[in-house]
Amino acid sequence: FFFQAEDGIRDYKVTGVQTCALPISGWLRQAPSLLILVTSRRPLRVPGEVRFDLGPLSTEEASELFLARARAKNARFQARPEELAPLVAELDGWPLALELAASRAASLPLAALRRRLADRFAVLVGGTGPERHRSLQDVLDDAWDELDPAARAALGQLALATGGFPVAELDALVEAPGGDPWAAVEALVEASLMRVSETGRCEMLASVREYGAARL
Repeated sequence: FFFQAEDGIRDYKVTGVQTCALPISGWLRQAPSLLILVTSRRPLRVPGEVRFDLGPLSTEEASELFLARARAKNARFQARPEELAPLVAELDGWPLALELAASRAASLPLAALRRRLADRFAVLVGGTGPERHRSLQDVLDDAWDELDPAARAALGQLALATGGFPVAELDALVEAPGGDPWAAVEALVEASLMRVSETGRCEMLASVREYGAARL
């Protein structure tokens, strides 16, 4: 996270929502005018927090990120926009998935990489970031471990709704044993495993759907 101090902007790297929330709460009590920017899958739930959902990258943004990361591995890497568009679309414009795929593109032709995405969790590994971000499987495993049983059940059931679904159909799609289906979906949204569009449509990234279906 980043915060604005009198002597400039400071950058801190902390893992775990609670680990991050505790010191931030203390700083805000001591300095109410302090501005802090945090990137996280989950809200911190501290007083004054304002959440901004970034959502997936556009095709152009995703292509730019993919090229930058691929060229960091292989400075001679080249790809035309029409070659990248279907690949970044298959990765849902998810920055982590794009970075992991780009690390493989340095040694794999794009066509071969796309074919291998049929088993994306075996391919999207080997990142150079923090250990918990070095594979797509690890990131989703962490998110799964944080869910309660009702939210886990909802994830598996809703993963079968390819293309998303209207919020109004939720009760017909989810059976949350011992829990409230709406609360379970709220937990998925809070964990950044599902998005609700402005038109009231629930959507999952393809990688999350595949993971959830495997857990069903």
